[in-house]
Amino acid sequence: KRLVIRNPKLGILLRIAQAAIFLGLTISLLARKVWRQDLRPTPWISEFWLEEPADAEERTRLRDSNVRHCSDPRSYWEGGDAAFGPGRRALQPHGCEPLASFEAPWQDNARLFIPTLVQET
Repeated sequence: KRLVIRNPKLGILLRIAQAAIFLGLTISLLARKVWRQDLRPTPWISEFWLEEPADAEERTRLRDSNVRHCSDPRSYWEGGDAAFGPGRRALQPHGCEPLASFEAPWQDNARLFIPTLVQET
């Protein structure tokens, strides 16, 4: 369905409004010289912390090797598809194992390290 309004005065009014908005934005951008502004990213307020398991049940649940990514690691295999870039390596996890202490998450006063991909070579 289509609505057609055959009033030339409304058409002219629409074009004048469009021209005024375009001209106003152009003048505003040119006057403020937005392309020359020094924009610096500001950090978001984010907090991360590490917690030990609350009880023995949670500790057991965290060590459960029957979860899908441990019991069926082939379901997470990804081929080295050339469409995503040359030299992209295939990711083929083989199971779950505890991380070494230097690979495990840690936090000190000003820094936080959370491993997102541990790949043995």
